[in-house]
Amino acid sequence: MLVAKGNIWTYDADWRIITTNGFVKNNGEAVMGRGVAWQAREKFPGLALRFGEYLNQKGNHVGIFEDIKLITMPVKHHWIDDASLKLIERSALELTSLPYDATFVLPRPGCGNGRLLWPDVKAVIEQHLDDRFTVLEF
Repeated sequence: MLVAKGNIWTYDADWRIITTNGFVKNNGEAVMGRGVAWQAREKFPGLALRFGEYLNQKGNHVGIFEDIKLITMPVKHHWIDDASLKLIERSALELTSLPYDATFVLPRPGCGNGRLLWPDVKAVIEQHLDDRFTVLEF
């Protein structure tokens, strides 16, 4: 795992990974109200509904949206919760099994709206994420 400074939307990588929760609203849209999830929702119209459909079908797991080179990484079960280190670790394991020979960029998972501390999260994910993955700090 590499660590760098940069913007997820302009950093040179093949894929963008956004941190997400597993909550779907009554209208079928996933809650994507803050952080990079909100940015992705604004950048890709219809993503909240597509992601909501994914969550209803597959559950709160890593999701792949090949047409926009975007991957979702669950860090919370419900949008109001703090991020979960166990869920972040499960997500990191799912990310390492992706069948792509590519580069990936993601924010510090669970460290913004998830209210976790980066040293705690880093200790968990650096065991799993290889050098294909770059974690960005602002």
